[in-house]
This record gives sequence, C-alpha cells and structure tokens, in this order.
Amino acid sequence: MNRLPKKAAKKKEQSEPQTFDEFMEYAVEQEERGERYKDGDKARRSYELAVQAYAQAASYKRDAFVIYNKGRLLLLLAEFKNPQYNLTQQRALLEDSVVTLREAIALDPEHPDSMFNLAQAIKALFERVLDNGDTVTQNHLERLSEADNLLERALVLQLAELEKSKALAAQAAFENSSCAPGCGHDHDHSGHSHAHEESMEEVSEETGGDEEGFEVVNQQEPVTNATIIETLVEHSSLLTLAASALYSISVQQAEVLYAKSDAKLAAARPYWDDGVVNNEPSDIGLARATLYVTRGESLFEASPKTEETSAEWKSLFESAAALYDDILVRHPACAEAPADKGDLLCTWAESVMTVTIGCPGVPGFEALINNVIAEQQQLLQQQQGSSSSSSSSSSSAPQPTPALTFLTQLRQIYAQASKSYIQAQTLDPAKGSVSHRLGDLEATRTSLYPPSLDPSCTTAYTNTQQILLKNAATHYKRALDALGVPVNLLSTQRSCADEDAARGALFGMAKVLSHMDGREEDVRVALICWKRRSGVLGEDGEGCGIVFSERVLGLEWFEKVCN
Repeated sequence: MNRLPKKAAKKKEQSEPQTFDEFMEYAVEQEERGERYKDGDKARRSYELAVQAYAQAASYKRDAFVIYNKGRLLLLLAEFKNPQYNLTQQRALLEDSVVTLREAIALDPEHPDSMFNLAQAIKALFERVLDNGDTVTQNHLERLSEADNLLERALVLQLAELEKSKALAAQAAFENSSCAPGCGHDHDHSGHSHAHEESMEEVSEETGGDEEGFEVVNQQEPVTNATIIETLVEHSSLLTLAASALYSISVQQAEVLYAKSDAKLAAARPYWDDGVVNNEPSDIGLARATLYVTRGESLFEASPKTEETSAEWKSLFESAAALYDDILVRHPACAEAPADKGDLLCTWAESVMTVTIGCPGVPGFEALINNVIAEQQQLLQQQQGSSSSSSSSSSSAPQPTPALTFLTQLRQIYAQASKSYIQAQTLDPAKGSVSHRLGDLEATRTSLYPPSLDPSCTTAYTNTQQILLKNAATHYKRALDALGVPVNLLSTQRSCADEDAARGALFGMAKVLSHMDGREEDVRVALICWKRRSGVLGEDGEGCGIVFSERVLGLEWFEKVCN
C-alpha cells in the first residue's frame, strides 16, 4: 500500500534543494532511485535521503501526505534486509515511523493507507519485543489494540470506496448499454471532469512564488478486491500475534482474538470466490495455517505435558499441515507453503519429544537413545530366558519397544520436514534462510542414528550419520551462497539480506565440519568468518542440533577464535 506523490515538470537542476517544491522533487527522485537499486547500500542510502527530504518539505508545509510518505519510508527502512540495521536501529526507525504516521492521521483522519502502515509499524515493533525475549507490558497490549482499531477503520473506508467505485462502474455500463449503435452521443470521456476522479485526487498547490509549483497529490489508487483481502489478511496476522502474546495472561481473551482472527480470513471469501473458480489466494491460506500453528503452540505451552492433553494441539498441527499441502496444490509455485510446513514439522517433533521424553534437543535425543538401548537389552534378556526354558529351537522376532517405536516416529517426522524444506529450496533457491534451516535439520537428524543402535557399525559415525553431515554442510554452503556470504579469509564479510541466517549457517557449518576427518582448517575459517560477522557464542547456531567434536574442542586455537 505504498503511494508516491506526483511530480511536476522537471525544474532546473540545483546543487541543494532550497524550497518545498525542490525538496519534494528530490524526495521522489531518491525514492525512485532506491526502487531501481532494490537492495544494497545505494538503495538504502537513497531511501534515507528521501526520508530527510520529506522531513525538510514538511518543515515548509505540514501536509498530511508528505508526512505519510516520510512515515511509510521509515517503516520500509526498518524492514530493509540488505544491508540490515541492527535491532536498536530498527526499533528507533519503527518508533519514528509510529510517531510520524500518527501525525499524518491527525492531519487526515480519513486516509486508510496511513492507518494500514501505522498498524504495520506497531506490529513490527511488537515482533521485535518478542524476538528479543522482552516482557510484554500493558503498553505493548494497548498499542496492539490501537493497531486493531486502525485496521478496522481502514477497512470501513476501503469498503465504502469500493462500493462507490462499483456503483459508478455500474452506472457507466448502464449508460453505455442504453444507447443504440450510431446514436451520435459522445462516449469519449477523456476530456471530461468526473466527480469520482476528483475524489481520488485531492490537490493542493504550493507555488512558493514560482509559476509552476510542485503538486502534492494525495493519490489513493482505486480500492479493489485485492486491497480488501490484503487488509483482512494483515488484520488476521496482527490478531494472531496478539493472541499468542496474551495467552499466558488470559486464555479467555486470547481465544477471543484467535476467533476474531479466523473471522477476518472468512470475511475475505466474498472478495476472491466468484462461485466458479474456488481457488483461495495463497496469502489467505498461509495466514490461516499460521493461525492454526500459533494457537497449537499456545495450547501446548499452557497445557500439562502429557499424552492425554495433547489431542487438541496435535489436531491443530495436523490441520495446518494439510492446509500447507492444499496451498501447494492450488499454487504450485508458492515456496512459503513447504517452508512453513517444514518449520511446523520441526516444532511438532520438539513438542512430542517434550511430552514423551521430557525435553527436546540434544538432551532429549540422548535420553531417548538410552531408553531404546535399555529396552533392547531388557528384551534380549527376556528372550534369552524364554529360549533356555523352551524346547523350541527358534524364537519369534523381537517386538518393537515403546522407545524404539517413538524413535521411528520421530525419524519420520524429521524426514518429512527435510522433504518439505527441499521442496521449498527447489522452488526458491535464492532463499538462504530455507537452506540454513535445512542444514540445521540434517545436522540435528544425525543424533537419531548413533552407532550404539547399529551393531554392524565399527566406526565413529554410522553411514546414515555421514550422509546427513555431508548434506548439512552442502545446505549451509547453499545458504551462504544465496546470501552472498564468502567462506574465506581474503574476502570482506559485507552485510547481507539475512544476518541471522548468515551467522547461523557459518556456525552450523563449523559444527558439522568438526565431525569430518581432515576438515579442521575449514572449521577454523568458518568460525573466523562467523566472528567477523559479530557472531556471539550462545546466540548463533542454536538450531543446529549437534555440538563440536571433542577433537576440535581440544585444538589450541578453538577457544581463542570463538571468544
């Protein structure tokens, strides 16, 4: 919902803007320049200059649309990925965007785009609060309520404009159909002035004494069904986020928000379902699946970790998984569906481990493997006792033990997650974050195939483990290549589109390579590159479910490089 003001005929070039008109023209030029570059330092710098120019223009004339553009670009910069601002800078940009967009709304209370962008800025701020592990305060909840109200108001205005446009279109169609061919009436309206065109553009001019001034055009593109869907999906996403945060405070209020979120998605149906082609847009399906997953996670966190209380959250996870599959059938190019399904399956595996074993991750894997070994030894002893007391020369095949059955189930869930990530990676090879998560997953899976469960294994790692380690290293390298991150000591570690994924992939690669013979130097290089990207122990590579090998941990350079 980004909007640009119109630009008048180009004025003579000046070294520095001096007037309202010149600052506006310069702002638009810089914004268009940023759009051409798309990303990188030049793009970000262009947007920064555009923000400064809009601010200067607003100092000459306090115009709602000028201030809106400044607020909109502050939000864009806060979300800019390549190069990315640090968390403190992102928060400052978002806070500035909130203040600026509130000012724009105060000047023009009927501008839905300002409302939409302000709600997005508030939501983005709250997401960073959660990502940083900060405590949710009453002020945070009040802001979320403000964003909720903003999107409600924006939708009302958009619906009114949509109905107005439809009525005008119907009237024009009727007038055209009521005339017989060759009636002699002039149906060329290009030179006429229409009320609905004027309603789309409210022009105020600031000439500053010049003959031609820069027109500040509060131009809202025509509201369409897609506009309504976008607002409803964004509103649902906001409500889902708010419900997840509120669940630990008030389950009842959180469930109300979850229900309201689902209702917003249902309300979008009339705007995409024409009764002929029943093809729900992918963004609606993805939002609904996220709702199911988030509510399932809330239920899991709030309920006792027992098998008896697991049915409801498991049902929500199952519904989300089925929905992701349906989205991919309807939209075969949607890489988000299999990527999100991979995330869900990993969450599912960790949840069932917590219920069954008591904890997820490496400690849980170790406990599970020990349980499997203990049950196998007990079963073998029982079979040996039964064989010695029986006259039969043969015995029945060992029956699966509870721990072994669960281990098999866990392996299957993780294998399905790996398949989903690979599907997403195939659809969007440039998505470094997916390859990073796939590397983490393949590394994690190695813990489920230890030599202690393979009597024929005479080496430190089983064949399956070796394959998974190689796969993990390959996927980490793909992630780094997609992000444009070099893994050598001669190249400069420049900022990339996803710094978290870059650091995580470098640290994960170092862990994986530490378990491969003769790769110690590659481990050292990966760790140095990670350190140059401001890597911090305990914050990066946590998704990689293995630890460094004892051999590498004992090397004299290891502690120095990491610390």
